[in-house]
Amino acid sequence: MPENTELFLKIIGGVFTAFLGYHRYMISLLNKKMDKEDCARQQEILAEKRLNIEIILEERTKTIFKKQEEIQEDLKIIKEHVIQK
Repeated sequence: MPENTELFLKIIGGVFTAFLGYHRYMISLLNKKMDKEDCARQQEILAEKRLNIEIILEERTKTIFKKQEEIQEDLKIIKEHVIQK
């Protein structure tokens, strides 16, 4: 009987160890998948932010050029006024 008990405990221990190893393996796969999903989401967010920054830069550049043209027109008017006097 003690031999059967010892064999029984070895079998249960082996099955438990196998389940524990399988569980750890599945958790590691799940973590890798989550890391990939997180990385993909972060890349999407960065792409959106990059696009927003490009749009803002383009708008600001247009605004700067418009203001510069207005200043040049004002300077022309001032020069004409000064020259006439």
